Amino acid sequence: MRGPALGSMARRRSSCYSARMSTVKVKVDTGLCIGAANCVGVSADFFRLNEENIAIIRQGVGTDFEKTIDVNPEQLALLQEAAESCPTLAIQITNL
Repeated sequence: MRGPALGSMARRRSSCYSARMSTVKVKVDTGLCIGAANCVGVSADFFRLNEENIAIIRQGVGTDFEKTIDVNPEQLALLQEAAESCPTLAIQITNL
């Protein structure tokens, strides 16, 4: 007896991968951000400070201060940790 066709295995692997991805909206409230850079310390891949020492979002689609991002569970955990590390709670993450 032969195993499953390669195509069906690839489809299963692909659907498992996409099921683990999430789309989130990340927003930095510029009125609250004080440039403490805790978010950058936690996740420099997602955040950096601009010339005015306000956090901006490096990845995704949208403006510097509000972007939609597709993330895996590890990236989502980093984003959440970065948001929680903000002393003024200027970072909001919303599942879409």
